[in-house]
Amino acid sequence: MEQEHRADTERRLAQQRRELEAEYGLQLREVEEHQRALMSEKLAKMQSDVQIKEKLLQEKDADFQKKLDEKLREKTQDHITKVQQANEDIAKLMQINQDLEKEATNHKSEKERAQKELAEANAKIETLKTELAKQVAAAKDNQPTKMIAVPQIRELTEEEKTQPATKRELAEMELRLLAFLEE
Repeated sequence: MEQEHRADTERRLAQQRRELEAEYGLQLREVEEHQRALMSEKLAKMQSDVQIKEKLLQEKDADFQKKLDEKLREKTQDHITKVQQANEDIAKLMQINQDLEKEATNHKSEKERAQKELAEANAKIETLKTELAKQVAAAKDNQPTKMIAVPQIRELTEEEKTQPATKRELAEMELRLLAFLEE
């Protein structure tokens, strides 16, 4: 009997153990399922957070890229404008240089022409001086001085108007002639 009692107790204990194991296994499975569900929720939330952060990063990156592109466009346009202005300035300077070269050439030609005219005028003055001296000498010998000198003074005055470079010389000659005539 004792053996039966013992076997019965062992069976009950084994039965309780199976029941406890079954209950514990059930609870363990429920806990595992609950943990899996929590992990799935956490994973889904993390994935959602990651997607939101990725979207925000993409938006920030797009904004940054847009601003960067805009600044690049502005700087490029500014550079293009500066290059165009520099090209215009260079063209203006080249035109000024050409104008100055042309003006220098013209000035040189005018200077040469003026020197030639001055030489011709000086030659005429010398010729007139010689003629006047001859006429004055002839006038002293034959005619009244004023009759010869007055047309000569008029001729010198006309010459003075056409040759302003010799104006001073003509004025000096005129004064000497008048002084000579008054003697």
